[in-house]
Amino acid sequence: GRTFKISEDIVAYIGKSAEDNLQLLRNARPWHLWVHAKDFPSSHGVIRLPKNAEASPEILKQVGQWILEQTLSEKVLSDWKGVKCDFVVCPV
Repeated sequence: GRTFKISEDIVAYIGKSAEDNLQLLRNARPWHLWVHAKDFPSSHGVIRLPKNAEASPEILKQVGQWILEQTLSEKVLSDWKGVKCDFVVCPV
């Protein structure tokens, strides 16, 4: 998969395939967060957090934007500029 280091303790991962997505979930801990674009085909993401930590809205926004940037082609991404996309976020 791909990695996005947000801070020393917080790292996001996304898969490149369905197999990668399953592996991400298998390696995740219950307190990590699963992230996916709502009603839109995109990579699954996992945000690795320290136990009992919370992801701020800004971190969730950064990860959501990163997922779309990594998933969509440049053409589609430019067509979607300014469009809001909802994400599903829940503990693994």
